[in-house]
Amino acid sequence: MYVFESFFCPKMKIRLVFNDYIIYIQIMADKYKIPYVNMCIRLFARRFQLTLQGAADYLCKFKGIRFLDDCYPSEHLLPVEDALDDLVAVCKSNGGAIG
Repeated sequence: MYVFESFFCPKMKIRLVFNDYIIYIQIMADKYKIPYVNMCIRLFARRFQLTLQGAADYLCKFKGIRFLDDCYPSEHLLPVEDALDDLVAVCKSNGGAIG
């Protein structure tokens, strides 16, 4: 389930929850990470004609969300099509069948 919880923790972080994977984002340092992850999920859904929920579930299950979180510093500098291609490759290497 794609649950978007944003709330302020005592350490001034935002928490983004995807099933069992939680992304903690520093407010000032990574303020564009949430919009970037959201954009990638939406574009992935559009590319493969999935619902937003279906795309989020798939990306979570096959570690695409973790990839976006871990590789954000370099991936957000690439053209979005290249980032989506990388996302597809990561999901396929973790057992996904889309792409």
